[in-house]
Amino acid sequence: MLWSIWRSLPRLDDYIDEDEPFGFSESMQIGFAGCCCCFNLASFIAFAIVIGGFRNLLPEDQLIVYKGRERTAVNGPGSLYVSVTTKTTMRKALKLDATEWATIRDTKTNQYYVKSGPIFEHLGPWEDVFRNGSKTRLAYDEFVRIIDVFTGVEKIIRGPQLFTPNVSDQGPRTHIVVEKALMLTKEVGIIVRDRSTAEMTLTSTCSETPGPFFPTPTRDIVETRKRLHVAPHEAVLVQDIDGKTKMMNGANPPATIEGNCDNTSAANQDAGGVAFFLPPLSRVVRMKWSDYSKPPENVVGLTTTPVVTSTTRRRRSSRSRVVLAQEWDIKPKTWLVAGDYDTTTGLWVNRGTGANLTNIVRAGSVTVSATAANAPTAQLMALVGAASTKLELGNLISSSKWTICSLTRYTGGAKRSIIAGPYGWAHGHYAGFAGVARYGYNRTDMIADIVRPDTEWVPMCGTSGSAPENVVLYDEKLGKDRGESFPNTTVTETDIARSRPNTVYVNGDPRHVSDFAIAEIIVWNEQLKSDEVAEAMDYLRARLLDASTYIDQAGSDEFSLSGVEKKDVTNIDLRTQKSFFKFQARTGDNVRMVLEGSVFWQVEDPAKTLATTADPEGDVWSKARSIILEAVSSVAFKDFLSTSSDVMVQAFENNRNLTFWTERGLRLVSLELAQFDPTDAKTIADLRSIIAQKVARIVKLTKQTSDSEVRKIAIDADIALESNRTALIEVKAENDRLEAETRGATEGGRKAQGVAAFLTGLATLFPGSPVPPVELYEHYIILRSLEKQAKTLFNGRPNIFITSNVTNISLLLPAGEAPALPPPSAASATPQSRMLGPPSAVEGEEEEL
Repeated sequence: MLWSIWRSLPRLDDYIDEDEPFGFSESMQIGFAGCCCCFNLASFIAFAIVIGGFRNLLPEDQLIVYKGRERTAVNGPGSLYVSVTTKTTMRKALKLDATEWATIRDTKTNQYYVKSGPIFEHLGPWEDVFRNGSKTRLAYDEFVRIIDVFTGVEKIIRGPQLFTPNVSDQGPRTHIVVEKALMLTKEVGIIVRDRSTAEMTLTSTCSETPGPFFPTPTRDIVETRKRLHVAPHEAVLVQDIDGKTKMMNGANPPATIEGNCDNTSAANQDAGGVAFFLPPLSRVVRMKWSDYSKPPENVVGLTTTPVVTSTTRRRRSSRSRVVLAQEWDIKPKTWLVAGDYDTTTGLWVNRGTGANLTNIVRAGSVTVSATAANAPTAQLMALVGAASTKLELGNLISSSKWTICSLTRYTGGAKRSIIAGPYGWAHGHYAGFAGVARYGYNRTDMIADIVRPDTEWVPMCGTSGSAPENVVLYDEKLGKDRGESFPNTTVTETDIARSRPNTVYVNGDPRHVSDFAIAEIIVWNEQLKSDEVAEAMDYLRARLLDASTYIDQAGSDEFSLSGVEKKDVTNIDLRTQKSFFKFQARTGDNVRMVLEGSVFWQVEDPAKTLATTADPEGDVWSKARSIILEAVSSVAFKDFLSTSSDVMVQAFENNRNLTFWTERGLRLVSLELAQFDPTDAKTIADLRSIIAQKVARIVKLTKQTSDSEVRKIAIDADIALESNRTALIEVKAENDRLEAETRGATEGGRKAQGVAAFLTGLATLFPGSPVPPVELYEHYIILRSLEKQAKTLFNGRPNIFITSNVTNISLLLPAGEAPALPPPSAASATPQSRMLGPPSAVEGEEEEL
């Protein structure tokens, strides 16, 4: 608009006239025109100044007007006029949504306060926005820990909420950390340490409600504890920090158990067993027993090779179960375990692919111990040194791509760096803080302990990668690059070079020395991926869990005298157990054999057992072996062949009640011999011959038995056949008899009717006859018979007819051969006693009569 006005104003040439009007010369015209121009310019400037004093304010606008040392604020919307000579500042109103906050500073009173969104308002004339940010969203199981590094005061803000920091929470040395609450369940307890008293207590569902557990400002969560279950047939030995032990017997638990929420009274123990949490600094005693639970492959000789005790101290070797079981997908170049360090020779065995470390102690001294000062919950075997101890570990990180993991902790009052390098390179500890790292331009927060208390173990892994994955502590990613730690700075080549130390030492810088304990250092000359770093962290966590839960029994070796490997035992099985044996023995006649079998035994009093022996199963096996050797040596081999079972039974009966068992709280259940084999060649040959003979005899007996069985079956078949025949004859005879009876009854009835009719007719025709009717009927039958004979003779074409009553024939026979005639009888003297004709006819008539 001003430019348009300026363009509309007349120009100097418009006032000059070459004809000199009114007698004005050209120079006078120029002067007059100049005056007009100046006047117009002044008018324009005045107009512009007047126009410039008007202000039009929108709703979000605010105009600050300065009058000397005072100031006022004019908020929109609206319009006003302000002199151009008055100093003003235009700014926007404060606008925050629900997830934002702002710190307001009053520059007149130097006071600060926080405004939380959602908000839309105009600030006062003396107020401005000092700092703003986004609220922290806390879930129901999260909390914020606010630490004032100057005063050490802490605050705990629990979720769920949107957290807005107060003014006091925004100081330059205030550390704000969002942490995850641990879940308190029936199976998970929490160990808490009180900072004011250093006392550790167990928190469980016995006293707290299940759910997220939040610490207080003076209490730190040390670790979680899983609930231990002891079955009715088991027993567990628990040892506290003072070395006192307590037996937890599942069949008969103690009346009061710390960390037990259940009623252990007898009335409430129907099923038996007990479950409890380990109290703070208490651990389960882990024993090593000989393992004879599987049939042995090797034979134990008649004499056991004695263990030779050398005067030279053997090289120390780590016996950690977790270390021995660990297998890396990517083999580290350096893997140093404190238990592998030999304080006598100064040799630190490298379990990785690199060379062993020697002569690392350059000042002071170190010890290998699990009982350093300020004992943590996990009592790991560690390389322990003081602030005066200096260790040179050499060029462990020799590649530009690298990964390092470690388990370290402070043990005393000197607290600076532990694993360190030149130019302030540090891993795990730095400047008195635990759980921090400083790799050149990459680092973590350096204003507070990440691990509390700072004497606890710090399991940390660091890599040459970028933040935040380059530093991992448990499951937290803590890395920050230089841009986050120091804004408005650039990373130089020197910074990059200093991110990898050319040498690693402990207490190598006199300004950064510490009382330390080192349990483990692992280095890869490559940058591991996130999942590979997680694997390494799981390994370190497993080491801590194992050390905080179990304590190994002192004085137990890895192998027994018989050479069998030992097994870990934490829960003692109170049921009958089975141990196999295989060893040589000699009979009374000096025949050597290999005996194989098993021993059944039982732990009856676990407290007495653990008080008297470190290897109950090894003791049972050794004693059973001596019992069997003595029993076998008392009989001859010939007798043993037939009475081996009796020998074992007798040996068991003679030794079952020995004081050897009772004083150890053990019971011998039985001795079982599975097999025995001679070892002498001649004995084996003789036995083979005997066996061959017995086999041949058995074969013959078997064949004879088979033949006899076949014959017996044939005889049985014949007997059965004859029995069937007899039955057939008897049945047939019975049928014939029945048939004859039936036929005779029918014919007799018919004849009886005939006789009755004949006699009736005679009585009718000849009443009063002097001859008896029966005789007349007999005469009638004789006549009928003669008539039948005559018909037979004439119809049968006979060649000769001889009758006894009409013929007198004499037979002439050679001398001395006259037959002896039967004496005459009454029947033969009667001429009618024998009638001529076939005998069957006469007999038939007689039968008919």
